[in-house]
Amino acid sequence: MKLKIIKLICYFCFVISIFMLIIKKTGYCIDFLVISIILFLIIRQKKLNSNQKNKIKKSYKGIENMNKEFIFKSMNDGKTIVKLNNNSITISRPGLMSKFSHGFSGEKTILIKNISSVQVKEAGISRGYIQFTIMGSIERKSGILSGAKDENIIYFDSSFNNKEINNQANKIKEFIENFNSEKQINIIQNNEDNYDKLLKLKKLLDVNIITQEEFEKEKQKLLSN
Repeated sequence: MKLKIIKLICYFCFVISIFMLIIKKTGYCIDFLVISIILFLIIRQKKLNSNQKNKIKKSYKGIENMNKEFIFKSMNDGKTIVKLNNNSITISRPGLMSKFSHGFSGEKTILIKNISSVQVKEAGISRGYIQFTIMGSIERKSGILSGAKDENIIYFDSSFNNKEINNQANKIKEFIENFNSEKQINIIQNNEDNYDKLLKLKKLLDVNIITQEEFEKEKQKLLSN
């Protein structure tokens, strides 16, 4: 139901309750007043939810249009290219050295929602790395020299440009964590919305605005979402 319609019904019920009070129909007055209060609470909650969603959108404005490429280099592992898209990352390792280190498997694309954690060790005296932990999976090993290597680890050597390369690694980490944080907020918010709707339905049932059958039907719809 659109907010404008709810506002009109709320206003109408409030006016009717005042009219019933004037003509001394106390019972009807209370009924319409309760309905108007419930509708007022619904309107207020909808406005709060809308404001919260707008804040989230502003906080993660940069996330929605991310399409960037990062390059990491290592003497032992060769060149690694990380492409960061709106909802996934693609890891590719061109060059002969990379093929010897990680095999000939080509590009690997990972959905960001499946990444449970990102660990970054910044390059300093020793080389740095980014490691992605994927939910519910065992890291694949590949490579034909010096044993198998984890496909979800990207190494980068220490150099005179450590600050820039470390910033790139941390940007990838921050983007993934922000992306998954936003998804978690949306899940929690949807659950809160459903429980709030259920509470309001119970209030409507208590004042006989809806029947028990209607309440149970709407309850099942909300709990199944």
